[in-house]
Amino acid sequence: MNEFLSILSILLVLLFIGGACYVSFILPGKTKKAKDKKEKENFNALVKQDKRLGNVRIFDKAIESPIAVSEDGHLGIYQKASIKSTGFLKFENIPESLTILHISSVNGVELLVKKKSGLVEAVAGGLIFGDGGAVVGQAIASKKTKRIDLQIKTKDFHNPQVVVPLYQEDPNKVFNSVNNLIEQEIQELMSLLESLIASSRQAVQAPVTIQQSSDADELAKFKKLLDDGVITQDDFNAKKKALLGL
Repeated sequence: MNEFLSILSILLVLLFIGGACYVSFILPGKTKKAKDKKEKENFNALVKQDKRLGNVRIFDKAIESPIAVSEDGHLGIYQKASIKSTGFLKFENIPESLTILHISSVNGVELLVKKKSGLVEAVAGGLIFGDGGAVVGQAIASKKTKRIDLQIKTKDFHNPQVVVPLYQEDPNKVFNSVNNLIEQEIQELMSLLESLIASSRQAVQAPVTIQQSSDADELAKFKKLLDDGVITQDDFNAKKKALLGL
C-alpha cells in the first residue's frame, strides 16, 4: 500500500511539473503564434481597405509590426490594438489602424538598437548598402540585443518622427537572439526604403536641373546673336538679368 502511494505521489509530482512546464513555456508560445496570426489577418484586411496601398510588398514574416510598402511610395504601418483607461476601472479598446506615409514626406530612416546593457545604438539606413550590410548585421544580430525599432524621420513639424517596433525580446524565452529571418527582413525593408527615398529626392531635383540647363542654352543663343550683331549689348544684358534673376 505504501509503495502504491509512493508511486502515485511521484506520478502526481511529475504531472504537476509537466503542467507547470506547459503553462510556462509551451502555452505562451502557442498563444503568441495565435495572436500574431490574428494581427496579420487584421493587417491584411486594413491594407486591402486602403485604396492608397494598391500593389504592395508586405513585411510581416518575422518583424514585430507589419509594414506594407506600395510601388508608388506609400508606407502602411500597422498600429496594434490596445486598451486604455477612460476613468476609474473603465477601459476601452483602441482598434487596429494604419498609419499612412508617403516617401516624399520622409527625410530618412534609421534603426534604433537597444542592448540589454541599456545602450542604444543608432544605425543609419545608408549603411545597409554595400559593405554596410555587414555592419548592420553585426549591430542587430546579437544575443545582447533587447529591442530594435525603425525610426522614420518625417518633414511634418507636428509629427517629426514615427517609431515602429521591429523586434522585442520575448520574456517567456530563456534564450533570445535576432535570428537570420529577422535580420534578413529588416535589411530588405531598410534597403527598399532607402531606395525609395533616393528616387524621391532625384525626382524633386530633376526639374531644377532641366530648368538650369534650359536657361544656359537660352543665354548662349542670345550671346551668339550679340556676337553676330543682331542685338545690342543692352539687349543682351537685359536678357541675361532676366534669366539669372538679377
